[in-house]
Order: sequence, then C-alpha cells, then structure tokens
Amino acid sequence: MNALLGLIARFGRDDRGAFATLFGILSIVLVAVAGAVVDFTSVQQARTRAQEALDSAALSLQPEIYSETDSQIKATAQKLVVERIADKSITVNIESVATNTTDGTLHLQAQITVPTTFVGLVGVPQIQARLVAEATRKKLYVEVAMVLDNSGSMASYSRMDNLKTAAKNATDILFSNQDTLPNVQVGIVPFTELVNVGTANANASWMDRTGAAQITRDNFDDDDNHTTPFNGPVDRIALFNNFSNVSWGGCVEARKSPYDTTDDPPDSSVPDTLFTPAMMPDAPDGWSTGSGDYISDTPSQCAVLAGSCSCTTTTEPYYDRRGRLRYRTSTDCTKTLFSGGSTSGSNVCSCSSGTTTSSSSGGTTTSTITCPYYDTGSDLPDREKQERLCKYVPGVTVNYSGFYGPNGDCPSAAILPLTNQRSPVKSEIDSMVANGGTNIHEGTIWGWRVLSPGSPFTQGRAYDTATYKVIIMMTDGENTFYPNGSMNGSSLYSAYGFLYNNRLGNMGDSTSTLQADMDTKTLAACTNAKKEGVEIYTIGLQPPNTKTQTMLTNCATDASHAYFPSDPSQLDAVFQDIATKISRLRLAQ
Repeated sequence: MNALLGLIARFGRDDRGAFATLFGILSIVLVAVAGAVVDFTSVQQARTRAQEALDSAALSLQPEIYSETDSQIKATAQKLVVERIADKSITVNIESVATNTTDGTLHLQAQITVPTTFVGLVGVPQIQARLVAEATRKKLYVEVAMVLDNSGSMASYSRMDNLKTAAKNATDILFSNQDTLPNVQVGIVPFTELVNVGTANANASWMDRTGAAQITRDNFDDDDNHTTPFNGPVDRIALFNNFSNVSWGGCVEARKSPYDTTDDPPDSSVPDTLFTPAMMPDAPDGWSTGSGDYISDTPSQCAVLAGSCSCTTTTEPYYDRRGRLRYRTSTDCTKTLFSGGSTSGSNVCSCSSGTTTSSSSGGTTTSTITCPYYDTGSDLPDREKQERLCKYVPGVTVNYSGFYGPNGDCPSAAILPLTNQRSPVKSEIDSMVANGGTNIHEGTIWGWRVLSPGSPFTQGRAYDTATYKVIIMMTDGENTFYPNGSMNGSSLYSAYGFLYNNRLGNMGDSTSTLQADMDTKTLAACTNAKKEGVEIYTIGLQPPNTKTQTMLTNCATDASHAYFPSDPSQLDAVFQDIATKISRLRLAQ
C-alpha cells in the first residue's frame, strides 16, 4: 500500500509531460501557419478567376453603356461574374459601376470573399479582396469605310446577295446593334470602273467646272483642229445639262498622277487636284452606238462661216414637138471657200435667201442668189468630230444611255459619307446593283478619301491616336481595262479616260500590261493610306489569279488582314470576323 502511495506522489511531482501538452497546443498554430500557404494559393487562384470574370464582364457590357443604366449594368455584371467563376464557395459583390459615354468607358469595382481551410483554425474563416476592371474601345473614335465591288460579275452565284447580308451584319456589329453610336462612323464606297460621288456635288467647290485641270479638257476642243492646244473653258456638268433625257450620273475621273493615289485636298490654286466629272465623249457619226455614238456631230450650231454659195437659176424658152412655147428651168450652186479654207468635199450648197441679181436676154432669164456658206463639219476627220464641243447643244437627245452613253460605267449607288447612324448605312448597302467593270484602285482611293479629314468629304476626324480609321475593301475580280485598235485605244471610257489620253499606259499596250499599271496604282494608294495610320482589310472572293491575290495581300495592313473566301456564302463569316476585330475592346486597367 505504501508503495502505491509513493508512486502516486512521484507522478504528481513529475513535470516531463509539459512538452507534450505544449506541443499539442502549438501544433494547431503550426498547422495554421503551414496551411496558410495553401490558403494563400487558393485565394490567389480565386482572385485570378474572379479578375478574368470581371474583365470579361467589362468587355461584354461596355457597348451597353449607351443604352442601359448603371444599375442595370451592375445587375448583369453580377450575374456574369458569378457564372464565369462557377464556384459557389466564392462570394462576389459588384460594389460600383461608373460609365462615361463620352470616352466610351465602363469601370467596374468588385469584392470577392474566399473561405479558408487552415487559417480558419486561428480565427480567420475567410479572406476578402477587391478587384477593378475598366474597358473602353481600342480607340476613342472608330471610322470604317466599306469599299464594295459592284461590278457585273457580282450578279453571279448570289455574290451580291451574300455581300449585302455580310456587310449589313458587319454594320450591326460595328454599331453594337444600336441605331446610333456617337464614337462610331461608317461610310460605304460602291465601285465599278468608276466611283459615284453623288449628283448633289455637281456644284461643289472641289468639282472642276471650268476645265482648269488638264484632264477635264481631254477629248474636247472648240476649233475643229485637234493639233492646236485647247485650254478651255469646258464645263462638263453644263454639257450634261444640255441633254434632254440624260443627266450627270455623279461619277468622277481619277485625278492626274500623282494625285490619283493621294488624299491631297482639292485646291483651285493647284488645278490638277480638282475632280473632273466623268463624261464619255460622243463618238464620231457612223460609229456604232456600242462604240459611243450617241448624238449628231453636225448640228446647225456647229456650222462655221467657210465661204460663199452662189445659186444661179436659168429659165429659158423652147418649143415642144407640137410647136408650143415652153420654159425650162435649171439651178446650179457653186461653193467658194475662203482662202486657206480646210473644208473639202462636194460643192453642194444652197441658198434660201441672200443677195439676188437678175438679168434677161432673148427670152432667157437668169437669177443668181449669193449667200454665206456655213460648214457643219461633215467632212472633218474622226478625231475632230469626237472632240467638237459645239455638238452638245441645248435640248439634244441622247440615243444611248448605257456603258456607251455619256455616263459610261458609272455605278448607280453613290458614296455614303461617314455617318454615326446605322439605318442609312444598311439602306445604302441594299441599294447596290451589280453592273460594269472593276477598278479596285478607284474604290480604294475613295475609301481613303471618305476617311480623310480633308475635302471632298470632311466627316472624318483628324489623323491622331484617338481615331481608328479602317478600310474594308472587297472585290470578286481583278483590275480591268479594255484596250482595242480604235483611234482611242480603248473601247470603254474609264476613270483614266481613253488610252489615247496617256493617263494609264500607252497606245497599243496589252490588257495584262494595263492591269499591272492599275495594280501599281492600287498598291500606291494603299501604301499612302497606311502611312497615315489607316488600317486596311482586303477580301478577295474567289480571286481570279495569283497576281491579284498577291496585290490584295500587299495592299492589306499585313497578311492576317487579307481574306480569300472560296464561296460567296463565306462572306458573312469574314465580314463578321473583321467587324468583331474592329470593335474589340481593350482593357485599360
């Protein structure tokens, strides 16, 4: 018994178990500290997922700042972030929403609460973190010019229908399905061989109405002698106004090089920077209407005093077989030209009035009428007949109004300048009609001019870092030109006039040579636009050959900006991809 009591006394005095007790208490702290690394990693992972979710919400909701209230955006953002995190253990609270429609900015601030596992053992059951995301457009202002092929081949295989659908869907994306966006502007440039700048611009200051620019005087003359220089004036719009049944279609010609590949604003002190109304001149009489003969070369208004005409009428008596007195009358007219007169041909002329002299002798009466002789130019060479300004008389009727009429290959759809209204853009796209040839150069340069801040279209903002300027150029063909063996060197009147006018290539050049020249001009226009910061996307639907595909690729900002769909049905996806890239937002924070 005494031994048991001793053992109990010794147990009471023994302190060696204190370390175990202390270790048991400290182990909780040690586990919490060690586990804090795990909790920290978990929190950081949750914070990363939450930041991505918040960024995504800011990106997707930024377009809504123009149509929804801050509270509506806050509710939607809350839902989107929760769905994206997909972790019910993490609590998300969108604390504040700030919008600025002038700058196009959406600012979101959120707080997340993440439960802990190990540090909760020491009284820290959860950790909170604040997150911020801000989204705005890549640029403060976005300006897009859609340059769309309206050539005749676009009527095949539903190409035009597919293009209209694609371009309108892209418009919806660019405008974020809003009727109006203050910082987004879109313009449309339909093109064939020519570009229509709009008939309302007939009296614009940048239109050459006097023949100040050299090319405006091409193919016109006022002296029936094409070897002498013609320095104007000539007003092509006024010539159109003389027609009884045709008016100016709104097209202009390519400016004289180098201004045909630049956006230099028109300046009357530099006449070649002005724009020339496109007008195919009337071909000489006797040429087929399919070659441009649409009015007469010799109206009375073209007649010039060239000499005199004398008509002598002689009446003399005679007796018939029965002995009856009869009279016979004959008239003879003679044309006498002035000294140095160049008019040739028959001496046929007539006088209905003038100076009359009469005489009578032996029963024979002679009466002579002398009058001025006016030459209408029926015997002029074809070149002079084509260039005569005098034949465009008031009230004259045009006998052909298609490709070989005065408007030539002018597209019916005119340029729509930049607008921040979605409806007119889609209406303009719907108005396009497939008809005519292809001049990618003219489409591209006018796409740039629509974006340019200078005249003729001034809706574009200044070139600066705040404005994102983009050309989307779509074609289904190659640059085309139609040379032939006529005195003009080409069958159709183009943006460069006739081949005879030496504004593209030289007389006798082959089709391939002339197309290469047009490709060179196209690339020059693209290069100059890109130097000003314009981004260019090109779309070559079923490109006809390797050289065209190469040209379109080089025209684009880079190879990733060049698209070559093999079927018209793919246009919609291409346009939507481009429009989405243009509208892509960037994170500011």
